[in-house]
Amino acid sequence: MSMTNTFADAYIEYMQGFKNCSSYTIKRYRSLFKSLEVSDEWCLNLTLDDARDIVCDLMDKGLNPSSINGYISMLKRFFRFLCMRNDIIANPFDLVPRLKQDRHIPQFLSAFEVRKIYDFKWHDTLRDREDKFCMHLMLDYALTVSECINLKVEDINLTNKTISVKSSSQFAARNVPIFEDDLEYLYECFIMRDKKDSILPSRLLSIHNIRYMVNTRVNEIVGKVGINPSCLRSSLAMLLAANGCDINTIKSFFGYKSLSTSKLNVRLGIVSLKKSYRQSFPRGIKPTLTLYENKPQCWTSD
Repeated sequence: MSMTNTFADAYIEYMQGFKNCSSYTIKRYRSLFKSLEVSDEWCLNLTLDDARDIVCDLMDKGLNPSSINGYISMLKRFFRFLCMRNDIIANPFDLVPRLKQDRHIPQFLSAFEVRKIYDFKWHDTLRDREDKFCMHLMLDYALTVSECINLKVEDINLTNKTISVKSSSQFAARNVPIFEDDLEYLYECFIMRDKKDSILPSRLLSIHNIRYMVNTRVNEIVGKVGINPSCLRSSLAMLLAANGCDINTIKSFFGYKSLSTSKLNVRLGIVSLKKSYRQSFPRGIKPTLTLYENKPQCWTSD
């Protein structure tokens, strides 16, 4: 970037220093600014119509809605930073809507596949221990990826054996119990790191790196590819519900705002559907039909 890109340079410096973003995130911003030929004059003269044209150009390139929404969010945060510094008056991307994305049913691992993760024999190396603990944060403690990244040493209470999960939402803040298997790793964190340091190592302090690690490990253990880290959290909710855990307990443990959370309804809805189906149509029981009505009159077993 040239010397006229003081706005872009200041934002990169802000993201590296104050926000402590990963090198992958910084690289994405640099690539985006270079492709759009961002300059100070460009930022000052950009209008709402220009912002919409940028989105249309990305659509013409054949990018999927998820990628385009990611770029919209990045540009929205960039111009919000400029508004905060009073470099510009209004954010032109505030009124640019996100594109509609296809909704998919969350991925799940079966109870057998989850058991394979628990029974997997990890090597006694620092990298394996770090990856194991990171996966357990999502699979055992129901933490999201962002909650894992923001988890500090000071959030661990070894006296009460609890993890204090902080979040921007008051409903997501919660305390979860620590399993004995993870205490040894946490004790080392207390000895070797400062209270303000992250629980995770520096190589895992980004969504991209955690996604890559989870993909690699799940493929190695279970044999599935393309697994999102949220799949571990979703599988825990599914297994808790299938084993009779109360819905209010699941709500509190996962930090959901309400019981009508869409993802929770999907997870519990699948379990409820399977349970109802098995109760209504058990194997070995066939309906007896009358001569005049094409519907079950009674149930008789063989």
